[in-house]
Amino acid sequence: MGKTQLAAEFSGRARASGEVDLLVWVAASSREAIVSAHARLAADVTGMEDPAPEQGAARLLQWLAANNRRWLVVIEDVQRPSDCGLRRLRPGRCW
Repeated sequence: MGKTQLAAEFSGRARASGEVDLLVWVAASSREAIVSAHARLAADVTGMEDPAPEQGAARLLQWLAANNRRWLVVIEDVQRPSDCGLRRLRPGRCW
């Protein structure tokens, strides 16, 4: 079983069991794709769009950290581990 299949199985179980309130699947073809997906999600969950994707991505990460909802963001097909951490936006790990 590949990494994508494992992530799909894990996230599907988490959603079906009610362990997560928000499940997001992000295709990580590049850092820009990850940032854009985060910015779109920020607009979806907050109803506000930011002028720049970096701002939206940062706002999403702040919203997730401050929110009591249980969330899971799957970042799929990471080519460079440095792309997924969004380290300039906040400290974090990617695995």
